[in-house]
Amino acid sequence: MAREILLFDVGGVLADWDGTTPLVTLTDGRLTREEARRFWLEFEPLAPFETGQSTCEGFLEAAVEALSLNMTPEAFGWYGAARALGVSAFQVKGKEALEACLEEKGYLLP
Repeated sequence: MAREILLFDVGGVLADWDGTTPLVTLTDGRLTREEARRFWLEFEPLAPFETGQSTCEGFLEAAVEALSLNMTPEAFGWYGAARALGVSAFQVKGKEALEACLEEKGYLLP
């Protein structure tokens, strides 16, 4: 019997994410690995996004513009890749929103 699993990897503990190599590739080498690393450290829209104070769309638009990428924000976004793999991905802000999203999807909460 197949089981559905809900996995949270908030801190990148289970999935190793290399955020520098893709930026070097996406910018066709305009950024070095060090510049890509510094981009994530210094990119001001990142902190509000990570703390739920900005939208995913706003973050993606800012990143595409800052990197001068020739692609849509949706194409740049991680959720596009997740959906292509058949993985459900949801962005929610706060505990109550997360609980509501999970209950809507049929997950039982204690």
